[in-house]
Amino acid sequence: MMQGITFGFINGIIDMLALLTGLWATKVSKVGIIGAMVALIISNPLNDSYALYISEESTDSEKAKTKAKNALISQIVTHLIFLLIVIFTPNTETALIISFVFSIITIIGFNNYNNIVSTRSTLLMIFTLVTITYIADHAVFKYFKNLKI
Repeated sequence: MMQGITFGFINGIIDMLALLTGLWATKVSKVGIIGAMVALIISNPLNDSYALYISEESTDSEKAKTKAKNALISQIVTHLIFLLIVIFTPNTETALIISFVFSIITIIGFNNYNNIVSTRSTLLMIFTLVTITYIADHAVFKYFKNLKI
């Protein structure tokens, strides 16, 4: 049963791609990126799974627990894969490229395996969010770099 797994998987990919893209756009060091990823791995899956549980607890407590647990596990695993990509690649640009390729391949495979028909929509949504993140963070970098804060 897919309860919570899809949420954790897709959310994990979007979180990490947006984070990596934003940090890359602002020229953060590899160590800074790893630190930010560890913070996200600690906070985000717990927060998301708890929110998922609370939102569904009143209708079916056992179903809510299952969804929350599955979301937590799938999101942590997804986040850890991205962390390993960053750790074992020589630089942040390579890590970002490999992360994008990994994301596209795994989304297509995950959706095909689970008969989810929204692959194109999912990829378009991720591309849109990551593009907005890049534009915003690049603008922040350009603005604040000149202020020397």
